[in-house]
Amino acid sequence: TSVTAETLYRRRRQILVILWGTGIAALLLILGGAAFMAGRITGPLAEMQSAAREMGAGNLSRRVQLRTGDELEDMAGAMNRMAAHLSETIAQLDAGKTRLETLLANLSDGVIVVTPERTMRTMNREAGEILDASKRVADAQEVQFETKA
Repeated sequence: TSVTAETLYRRRRQILVILWGTGIAALLLILGGAAFMAGRITGPLAEMQSAAREMGAGNLSRRVQLRTGDELEDMAGAMNRMAAHLSETIAQLDAGKTRLETLLANLSDGVIVVTPERTMRTMNREAGEILDASKRVADAQEVQFETKA
């Protein structure tokens, strides 16, 4: 049983076509899988980046909605908790500031708040009347304070 050279050549060519076709199909499957996996990572990361930008700009009501079932979802939850905590802290600070401003405005004594650099931060109405600050502010005069050492 001898096989002709032409038959061998034809079989060899068929095997090469099958090998090349299989290799190209495998390469396309690998590239498609890589693109799919990259999309599963970059999509949530882009969402988190967008939310972080908005939160950084002051929109602390922005929340990240991810359902990936992995560490990215955990990170999104941590970002949401951080934004809620910051929002609560800012609200508490604003409430404290409002209480302090109300207290200062209603004191019958003059009160001046001075920074460590010895510049006036604020004063209540009575302190302004004592120092005639409205005239000084209108004349653009600076009020300086000295501490005795």
